[in-house]
Amino acid sequence: MLRIAICDDDLGFTGRLETLVLEESQSMGIRVDTDVFSDGKTLLKSIQSREHYGLIFIDIEMEQVDGISAARKIRETAIRCCSYIFQDMINILRNCLR
Repeated sequence: MLRIAICDDDLGFTGRLETLVLEESQSMGIRVDTDVFSDGKTLLKSIQSREHYGLIFIDIEMEQVDGISAARKIRETAIRCCSYIFQDMINILRNCLR
C-alpha cells in the first residue's frame, strides 16, 4: 500500500487531486491510502507523530508553514519519506503513477 499525503490550502484543489489519485491508482491496480492536510503545520505534526508517506504532494505557497519550509523539515524528520513539490500536480501525478 502506498501512503500519500496531499497538502494544500485550497480545499477544492485537494479534493480534486485526491479523487484523481484514487481513480488513477485504482485503474493501475495500485492500492493507496490518502491523507489530506490544509496547511504545512498539520502535515508536519502528522509526520513528527511517526506517520509515514511514500509520496507527498505539497503546495509551495501556504500561510503558517509554506511548502518549501515544510519539505525541509520533513527531510530532517522523516527517515522513510519521499517528498515532491509540484506546481502542476495533476499532470505530474499521471506521470508518477505510470
